Order: sequence, then structure tokens, then C-alpha cells
Amino acid sequence: MVGAAEPRKGISMAIQYFVDESKRICVAKLVFEDEDGEALTPLEDAENYICAKLVREAASSASCAERDLTFAYTVVVRAVLQRMGVPQFVSRAECAPEDTFDEAVGCDLARARLLRKYYKWLTDCTEAVEYQLETMAKLAQKTSAKSWRCMRRWDDEVLDLE
Repeated sequence: MVGAAEPRKGISMAIQYFVDESKRICVAKLVFEDEDGEALTPLEDAENYICAKLVREAASSASCAERDLTFAYTVVVRAVLQRMGVPQFVSRAECAPEDTFDEAVGCDLARARLLRKYYKWLTDCTEAVEYQLETMAKLAQKTSAKSWRCMRRWDDEVLDLE
């Protein structure tokens, strides 16, 4: 049984359900495909999502320098995502012995748990990328300030020699 979740442009995200009535278990698994039907990993999906978000934000910016940095963003996104790792996007719902087994309720519960897990991971990835980019911007500002001070000192020394 396959159910559709919220698709993004060019990527389809589907949930596969596996039901074992004898064990009273419903399992849900998240599956990603690109627009050509090729399987994607959750890492590639997250990279596409975060990079598209950064590109949209940079495109709306008036700064040409910020728009030119979108390639560098992809490198940072890949590095952060590799470091974070990818959990298994599988969830299960087990029916209690005193309850009546209902496949629809079990699949809904497994789906809710799966999507909660996925969107929490995606949010954590996005926040980690934003933090890394902010850290890099602060480092660039410090480096720029040090360069400016060195240049002023060098100018002062040259002026003293003249």
C-alpha cells in the first residue's frame, strides 16, 4: 500500500505501508524519487530542499554578492548533512493485545510517527546549515576587520616613510 505525502517540485515522496495482521503491526517507510523516477536518498532530498530554500532567499536579495554565494551554500549544505547523518525513516505501530486490530488506524499512526520523525530531522538539518553559515559569516567579518587593520597600519607606516 502506498500513500502520498507532501511532494516538492521535482521530487516525489511516498510512504510505503507493510501490514502484518498476525503480529498486529503496521510499518511505514518513506521513499523518495526524483522527477525521472530514480530513487533518492533522504540526504539528497534534504540537500535539494535546503539548497532550493537558500537559492530562493538569495534570489530575493538585492545583493549580487549574496546571489553569487549560492554555489558555496551547496558545499556547506553537503558538509553539514554528511556530518549529521541520516536516520532510518521507518516507523511502526503495534496494536495492544486488548485492542481490536484496525489496519487503517495502524497505518495512520505509523504515518504520523514517520512524518514527525522526518520533518524534525529536516528542521534540524536546516537549523544546522543556518548556524554554519552564520558562523562562516562571522569568521569572514573578523578576517575582513583584521585585514583592514593591517592595511591601515601598513598605510600609516608608508606615510611615515614619505
